[in-house]
Amino acid sequence: MYKFISLVLLIGFTSLSFATLEQFTAEDELKLIKSLKNENLITKRQFQLYQSKIAPKIKKPSSTKGVGTAIINGHVQDDSATPLPSQLLRLHQIIDGEQYYVDQATTDMSGNYTFTDLAAGSYVVHFGNDNGEYLRYMWHPTDLILCTYYSCVVPVSSHIEVVDAAVVNNIDFTTKLGGKITGVVSDVTTMSPVSTFFVQLENTNQEYSYSVSSPIDQLTGTYSLNGIPDGNYRVYLSANEDNLHIPQIYGGPECNSCNRLTYEGIGTVLNINMANTINSIDFALNVGATIQGNLVDNITLNPLAEYGLVMIFNEFNYNLAYIIVYGTNIEPLADGSFVVGGLLPGSYFAQGGDLGREFYQRELYNNRPCYYSGCDRGMGDVIALGAGENRVGINFLLDKGGKISGTILDEITGLPVSIDPNERLQVQFYDASENVIGASFVSEDGSYISARSLPAGNYAVRTGSMFVGDLISPYVNEKYNDIECSGIACDLSTADVAVATETTTANIDFALTTGNSFSGTVTDLATSAPIAGVNVLVYKDMGAGIVKFANWAQTSDGGAGNPPIGTFEVSGLPDGTYYAKTGYGSDLPFFVSTFHDIGGSAPIGWIDILYENMPCLADCDVTLGTPIVLPVVTESPNATNGTTTVNFALTEGAIITGHAKDFIQHAPLQDVTINIYNDQGTFMGSSITDAQGNYISRGLPAGTYYLTTSSLESLLDVKYGNDFCTPSSCNPLDANPITVTELQQLSNQDFTLKTAYMHMFSDAFE
Repeated sequence: MYKFISLVLLIGFTSLSFATLEQFTAEDELKLIKSLKNENLITKRQFQLYQSKIAPKIKKPSSTKGVGTAIINGHVQDDSATPLPSQLLRLHQIIDGEQYYVDQATTDMSGNYTFTDLAAGSYVVHFGNDNGEYLRYMWHPTDLILCTYYSCVVPVSSHIEVVDAAVVNNIDFTTKLGGKITGVVSDVTTMSPVSTFFVQLENTNQEYSYSVSSPIDQLTGTYSLNGIPDGNYRVYLSANEDNLHIPQIYGGPECNSCNRLTYEGIGTVLNINMANTINSIDFALNVGATIQGNLVDNITLNPLAEYGLVMIFNEFNYNLAYIIVYGTNIEPLADGSFVVGGLLPGSYFAQGGDLGREFYQRELYNNRPCYYSGCDRGMGDVIALGAGENRVGINFLLDKGGKISGTILDEITGLPVSIDPNERLQVQFYDASENVIGASFVSEDGSYISARSLPAGNYAVRTGSMFVGDLISPYVNEKYNDIECSGIACDLSTADVAVATETTTANIDFALTTGNSFSGTVTDLATSAPIAGVNVLVYKDMGAGIVKFANWAQTSDGGAGNPPIGTFEVSGLPDGTYYAKTGYGSDLPFFVSTFHDIGGSAPIGWIDILYENMPCLADCDVTLGTPIVLPVVTESPNATNGTTTVNFALTEGAIITGHAKDFIQHAPLQDVTINIYNDQGTFMGSSITDAQGNYISRGLPAGTYYLTTSSLESLLDVKYGNDFCTPSSCNPLDANPITVTELQQLSNQDFTLKTAYMHMFSDAFE
């Protein structure tokens, strides 16, 4: 017994279609998406969207509902001031900057609604029935914000502040009818209805995301997308459960991840204007290829007791589907089998494991380790599918391992550490080669346990995450046992924690203290104006000529409740000597998207420097900068009242931007690293493509540069000019040169990548 979950990644949010079986409850769904969020397999916004769909099914969706005494009231009417009955409103609470579903209400015959029993806090109200006829809005005191629940940013001005026993009135909505698109989805050969999809609508303007989805009638194959605001749209299909047909874009090709192609301008544009109706937007579908297999215990060949999870990826490491495989505790007749269909001919990778409730290790097909969510799926065996092929025997024979658990507490108070709510406290596990092979997020009570099992052996355990630079400031990171380790500034090759099979090694505890700090301001050298959004990276002198990354901070945007614009503070540093540099451009020591919107105001390319004011591009020798000694020596020249002030003044450089896409369908490629070299072949920095395939390399002095890619195991890398290469043959100086002048903004420096598997049979694809 299995449950198929289709994942379609969109710009800013995701559409995830659940077909909830009786055994897989809404609570299980919520736990699953929380697990995926904790492993960075879905974004915060994706998690919020899923939660909004799942939470109404849960009897007690939030601890804030039914425990307070406050009330929110409002009224809904159309643009002719006629009250609208039977309209849905959803209430979400803002916690640490995120929306969490609390409750929903329906308007009465007079158009009125009420939310009761609310705890004190900040709330936001959304109006609109799913796929209803009226436009959907988020409440705002002056101008309602058009959005589909989580597809829009929530400004602070939309927050509804509630105190105990308060009655907040006049949270009102005036809406109007939207447009409509209808059609039929059927099998191209039999003309029978196909209902195993959701029909998705996306606005063609990437800066304005408005999404509507519609189920398909099982008996007739008809669908209706309703409540569409004026604008231009493309329509595509995203697979639901038990699907065997290949998705399509209307007016475009068959595709495994159609939404990504719509943002490349593929598909017919449909115009909604003045609530018009567009009919006969039909789809005729072919049956696709299928992958089948079993997820079982390697020793007994029995199915798991709890839930298993199989994930399907394309050759670009892009998630196409999750398959929940039932264990015998949930379905006594479960046999561990799974199937996923509706796939185009091509190459795929698969990953299997449990949901962390048992001791099974996660692996790639065929029997390749994948201990944490960031592994390269291209390290697995390729599953090559022909058109309509039914591939069987994609089996996962799972080995068991062990886990690590403990607590992370404040050494002084004995309470869970208090950190920036935008950071997610976690621990990471390292092997003797200092490779991350596992991690765990920390619960609110300070406890943690491995997200997945590790092979029996010895490991180093360290607080914080270098995946995205969440380093628990102002506390000093530690390696077990009681070893200071700010960032990665310690020896992570020594394995201090033993793990045994089917055993949890407990009491791997941390008691953290706060560290030293220094602060400063980043300004424009020419104007002295402060600069927001500049990363300040700090490295610790380890002795013997070795420096290691220790921590970082970003300059403030000066917004409400934030420090003055352009200021920063780096904290959580143990005693020692440090060097600092700006990192506004590329080559951060952890993954943070360096791409900024270049469709609006022009970006600025600040040239990175060391403290004090020495140019420092890419992997320059940071020890050439001025050392920062902590704790502060009072008589040192940059000390003020026992604190250190470290200022930077930046000048502008040139910018190179571009796009990466795949060779066959021209879909954008995310997480491709674009490396940049100067005319001497010296590495100057790198940038990682975002969800739209865009990259930006900024802060470059005038000169000639050469660009290459470094990407996934399954992909052939490219020298600019699209000459494919392998690591041994990828001489950057063989790429086409790119020359920039001072302050030039050069765009459209694009890359097209093939898979290594495809390149073996290039004649068939050319």
